[in-house]
Amino acid sequence: MLKNPETNKISLLLKDNEEWLLAKTLANAKGCSYVEDASTLKETGQTSIRTLSSQLIGILQGEITLKTLNPKDKHSQQELSSIGSRLASYHQQQGIGPEILLSLLKHYKQSYLDIIETIRLESGVIQEYYSIVYHFFDRVELGICSELRDYIAGLQEKGKELEQLNSQLIYIIDSLPDPTFVLDRDQRVVFWNKALEKMTGVAKDQIIGKGDYTYAVPIYGKPRPLLADIPFLLDPQDISNFYNDIRRKEQGLYSEVYSPHINKGKGAFLWVKATPFFDSEGKLTGVIESIRDITKQKTTEKELSSEKEQLSVTLSSIGDGVIATDTKGQITIINLMAEKLTGYTSSEAIGLRVDKVFNAVNESSYEPEDCLVDTVIRTGKAVYSSFDVRLIAKNGIKHWISRNAAPINNKEGGLLGVVLVFRDVTKGHLMQNNLQESAAFNRAVLGSLLAHIAVIDRAGTIIAVNHSWEKFAEANGTAPEKVGMGRNYLDVCRRAIANSDQSAEAVLNGLNSILNGESDYYSIEYSCHSPVAKRWFLLNATPLRGGKSGAVLSHIEITKRKLAEEKLTHLSIHDPLTGVYNRTFFEQQMSYLETEDDISFGIIICDIDGLKLVNDTLGHEKGDQLLLDASNIIRKSFRDKDIISRIGGDEFAVLIKDTNSVALKFSRMRIKNNVDQYNTANPEIPLSISVGFSISSKKNNDVNEIFKEADNNMYSEKLHNVQSGKHAIVQTLMKALEARDFITEGHADRLKDFAVIMVKRLDFLEHKIADMKLFAQFHDIGKVGIPDRILFKEGALTEEEFNDMKRHCEIGYRIAQSSPDLMPIADWILRHHEWWNGEGYPMGDKGENIPLECRVLSILDAYDAMTSDRPYRKAMSHKKAVKNLITGAGSQFDPELVKIFLELFD
Repeated sequence: MLKNPETNKISLLLKDNEEWLLAKTLANAKGCSYVEDASTLKETGQTSIRTLSSQLIGILQGEITLKTLNPKDKHSQQELSSIGSRLASYHQQQGIGPEILLSLLKHYKQSYLDIIETIRLESGVIQEYYSIVYHFFDRVELGICSELRDYIAGLQEKGKELEQLNSQLIYIIDSLPDPTFVLDRDQRVVFWNKALEKMTGVAKDQIIGKGDYTYAVPIYGKPRPLLADIPFLLDPQDISNFYNDIRRKEQGLYSEVYSPHINKGKGAFLWVKATPFFDSEGKLTGVIESIRDITKQKTTEKELSSEKEQLSVTLSSIGDGVIATDTKGQITIINLMAEKLTGYTSSEAIGLRVDKVFNAVNESSYEPEDCLVDTVIRTGKAVYSSFDVRLIAKNGIKHWISRNAAPINNKEGGLLGVVLVFRDVTKGHLMQNNLQESAAFNRAVLGSLLAHIAVIDRAGTIIAVNHSWEKFAEANGTAPEKVGMGRNYLDVCRRAIANSDQSAEAVLNGLNSILNGESDYYSIEYSCHSPVAKRWFLLNATPLRGGKSGAVLSHIEITKRKLAEEKLTHLSIHDPLTGVYNRTFFEQQMSYLETEDDISFGIIICDIDGLKLVNDTLGHEKGDQLLLDASNIIRKSFRDKDIISRIGGDEFAVLIKDTNSVALKFSRMRIKNNVDQYNTANPEIPLSISVGFSISSKKNNDVNEIFKEADNNMYSEKLHNVQSGKHAIVQTLMKALEARDFITEGHADRLKDFAVIMVKRLDFLEHKIADMKLFAQFHDIGKVGIPDRILFKEGALTEEEFNDMKRHCEIGYRIAQSSPDLMPIADWILRHHEWWNGEGYPMGDKGENIPLECRVLSILDAYDAMTSDRPYRKAMSHKKAVKNLITGAGSQFDPELVKIFLELFD
């Protein structure tokens, strides 16, 4: 303790002037933005001043000993150091970290020195007080530093945890099966997963960090708002032009949209979901969007809708009542006639048990009849009732009906449901009562039916036919009398068997089972050759009712249905574009091979090189033609029994049984030779096919392994072919550009001359001058992909045509990217139609963000275009062209470059 009379005075000043000390501290710290809330700093400052003043007074009064620092001591555990630790902990609770408190501490110390200075003391004395303050604050600072070390260690640990969580999140998003991307708070891409890379063909390193809707280009072909952009929009109505129906569930947004751009331009229906996420304060920090290709689902829905509509029309046109049920007997379909006879509407009947709607009773006792549907479900066989029953409708009206029921089976024979067919025969019963079952009446009924009807007795002799039966025989080149009354129909079947008619034997056996009482119903579909065409019929046979032995035969023509089935079967296993088998059939054949032992087989994989480049530059019509030509070459290179399939957009596979490696090598050679012959005869678009093959062996007979090995071999060759294939296509396009010199002869040559003069004036290096000449010659190479009807149109372009014309920049960019010769100028080709004021295309760049080379060429290109004849106008004068350049300076053109142009050429 100092033996100085001023000690008590200083102690009183410290105790009575805490507010002054705080104000002095805040004044010293003014301008340093330590915390956002000024009141927080004031509140913590008051606590700090009280704590610090109390301790400092204790030292001055001798109540607290100010020990000398010893390097061996743990200073952070000393009493004064613990004050710093407690202050740091308190400040951290108020949102002020230890690092900020250390900055504040120097202001606190200065404030205490200022208050001591207010007392005029001798120099030696005041230095002693200064020393006490310095040593005191050194001890406090040690405590704060100790807390700071723990604080920093905690932050580092949290950083590691956050980094680990972030890595896990990236892995999860990258592993999602749905294409997914994430935008940050600035609407820039931060995640782009593997599934999205596969869907769009754009790698994540090409898109991460991109904004301004450019992330929509790989999906939709142009910049536009996505569903993920809605949470960022002030007016979400701005996006209504792109999505017809946007649904919300909690925070998520859902919609469906069609994209014509993906799947290599084939387009797809997409289901999209966007979910925003927020920080602890509720601020939007980003949005995640997932995409799912639902094209197959949409196509299936459309096909099902079409099939249901056709079925509905067909059932509505049938004069019989038809009810279909599931395997539990619940109604799934009921046609108009069935509604009329039962009194139940479709909406009432569907979902009910069939016996609740179809109330069939005995004609005399009115007891319920057995449910034929349940009989079919139990036995799996068709049932035909040999007697008529009464059907009581919902409104009580009674109808005489005949009925039968048959199973609905899948391809494997499994039961899917039952169809119940019934006919109102009330009028027939009334007529039978009136005419006492006269033969004349029966002949009239038979004659009026459109179905081909014949009645045979137990021996098979035809005892009655209708007019349709006679017409049916005549249409098939058979005299009506040969299958008319008195002829034995069983003998007709036997003669057909002798002529190797495969279906005749089944018909004969089926009819005998009816005539012998072994079966109540027989049905078969068979083909029938007429002099005109092959036709298909459905034959139904049932026992002859009325106490007579025999059978009734009914033919119904089903040719249209069978032809449709054959067409659908063909389409289900063939590629619609090339006509070869599709991937589904190829995989079936591979599955069959897995079940066969001791059979050698080989697989050849063929991939068309550069097809995407053709599609992107010349259009999918040219690409499809190249696919057709390639498929014909591959077909030409193999035997008819070899299985050729298109298994991908540009990939074919050939499955060859009973072969060896030598034969496969010769097959590969035939493909290469046929490609060379094709390219000689068709130089417009060169064709290149990468080929790889593999063959089974005793050690390796796994079909999937053989396929994988052939595919790997193909890709090995493709690595060598892909660049040369693209180069050949690009060279062809460059020759096409040179041959046509689009729109005006000599345009490219004049631009090269102008460009050399301009860039020399701008002090370009020699290699830059060479690039500029190349740029001048091939800046419009993308126009090889624009249709001539647009390119050489004499009138003004429509908005749609102009949008197509603008695509030549992107097409040219893709071509240049595929050519080592043009790659250095690819970016210039993409951006050579940008305007100085940002109103150009395709990127909307402006000012000096546009490459200098593009700004130079835009002036030269515009000048030559104005002073040359075009299909839609004559060339204008040099004077008028110069005037237009001056007018466009500052909007379309760089104004400084326009001045240089005028100096050189005006």
